[in-house]
Amino acid sequence: MRSPPLEIRQVQCADLDELSTRVAGMGYRMDRTQLGPGRSSCGIRVAQSDPLACIVESTGVAFQNRASTPPGRLTFGVILRGDRPARYAGMRQGHGHVRVVPPNTEVDVVNPAAQVGAHLSFDEGWFTRFCDAAGLPGAALASSTEPQVFENPEVAQRIRQLVAATFRADAETGRDPIPWAEAFAAVLVDGLHPVPTDLPRSHRRHAPTARYVRRAQEYVDAHLGEPIRLSGLCEHVGVGLRTLQRAFQEQVGLTPMDYVHVRRLGAAKRLLRATAPRHPTAAAAARDCGLNHPGRFSASYGALFGEYPSDTIRATGIPTAG
Repeated sequence: MRSPPLEIRQVQCADLDELSTRVAGMGYRMDRTQLGPGRSSCGIRVAQSDPLACIVESTGVAFQNRASTPPGRLTFGVILRGDRPARYAGMRQGHGHVRVVPPNTEVDVVNPAAQVGAHLSFDEGWFTRFCDAAGLPGAALASSTEPQVFENPEVAQRIRQLVAATFRADAETGRDPIPWAEAFAAVLVDGLHPVPTDLPRSHRRHAPTARYVRRAQEYVDAHLGEPIRLSGLCEHVGVGLRTLQRAFQEQVGLTPMDYVHVRRLGAAKRLLRATAPRHPTAAAAARDCGLNHPGRFSASYGALFGEYPSDTIRATGIPTAG
């Protein structure tokens, strides 16, 4: 049976929310929070044919992404362009690193600046069969139960070269989908084995702070429209103020209360971009998200997103009200 032809497409996205929606169509759950100021101009390029999808995301601002990978898909990732390393599941990822994420796995990612990254999503069964048939020791990658980050600059560079070739019009790697997938897989399984012995220790070192932040984030999401105090966050997480402050600075790059504020602003933006008939006014969206000072809301919103609430409403084509 012949594989379907290699499909390549490119889409520009208005912001991080639209980017998340596009990627969600491929089975990923994405919940992005903009952390740095500016208009979040984004783009996505996809080269896809079973058993591999190569997804290239470009983002124009710092953000956090609370994501989960699709069932049955093994995901690898490299940074293509970006001035600062990302933090992936509490681990540092720079240009010389490759990340590996098992199927159906939740993971927190923080990109501290504008970045272009590539995600390689393999059918897990195909990847395992490829390793077995080629006699390559890649089964350990497919059997991992938690995210890992490998430091291997040579492998990361070879993956970047294959990604670049994929999106060139004359790319030989794009002629036949199966050899195209095999080219990526061979580089990964040959270069990321054996599993580094210090990875479990490194991962455990970051696990507590990542867990504290995730518990705090879950509390914030459940109480966005209510008063949130730092003492209440600490009590919910079960740690002291300094521990929670340090965890947020390490994992997100913001204080806990600054995170609450940008999360509320992001939720308000999603409300303002909604196209339901009962479209909220800027003041109503702010109140619903716990932002009770309209004047400050407009200024904070403009400083973070590079546009005012009225601009966001206007972009939907729905007349502003009140």
